[in-house]
Amino acid sequence: MKKALLSTLAVATCVLSQGAFAHTGVEVNTLLEGSGNVYNAMTVTHGCATNANGEGSPLTPANLNVLASSTVFPNGANPVVNIVNADGSDGAQIDLTTVIQGTVGGAFTNLSPSPIFPGMFPFEKVVMDSLGNQRGVHAWGNPNNTPFFPGTHAVGLEPFRMANVQFVRDAPGAINCATALKVRFAAAEWCQKGKTGIGTGTNADIWIGHMTTKFNDVYAMPYNATAAAAGSFYWPTMTINRDLVNHPLDPSCGAGYAVAIAPNDADINAYLGITKSEVPAGFWPNN
Repeated sequence: MKKALLSTLAVATCVLSQGAFAHTGVEVNTLLEGSGNVYNAMTVTHGCATNANGEGSPLTPANLNVLASSTVFPNGANPVVNIVNADGSDGAQIDLTTVIQGTVGGAFTNLSPSPIFPGMFPFEKVVMDSLGNQRGVHAWGNPNNTPFFPGTHAVGLEPFRMANVQFVRDAPGAINCATALKVRFAAAEWCQKGKTGIGTGTNADIWIGHMTTKFNDVYAMPYNATAAAAGSFYWPTMTINRDLVNHPLDPSCGAGYAVAIAPNDADINAYLGITKSEVPAGFWPNN
């Protein structure tokens, strides 16, 4: 696969008007195709706490401060690309090259990080794959364990730059019925080092749509086991809407459908965790 197009990701701290804590997400979560090269940001809105009682429950202990954060983009060679069903669940897989222009070998090359300093934490590292493609970023505090304090109304931003996105135009025998591309990120925050808090959800918040073989603590996931079993899931997501005024659907499409792209489990396992070589005490599950 060719190297991904260079875009920029940094980690910065901003104070925004946000009245309540929410999941880690994307600051500008809806864009229109053809918006050009756009600066956006992941948002870190609170520290870690168990999800056993559900986020925001009065039974949940106070959130711990964030010591490190990580983001992985869906820009690898084999992302997971699905049609989104009407009920929001993932449907059949689809070839990304039939949805948006400029994909390289089926990969979404519009995203890749390159940190700008200074950031929310004093240490930042671009995560590279074996081909030299930039897959994400790790950021952590100094040796004195200085944390980021996401207090009321404070939001940590991890900005990134995304290249222009255009949907594939219809051609004879090849109709594109996609109305939107939902770009899903894998993200994590850690609030305790080493083995402290493992199995309680106080050590980390892992923002992915389902557990993997490595990130397998249900208490650190966006939803607890009961909600997950009922079908609840969450990814930090940015939606790019098709310009239906200038690029309308073919009548044969009906209402059309959205398409979601996410990093695959192997990429999440490989790139989301912060290693002992970065932070000696380590963060779960790399401790």
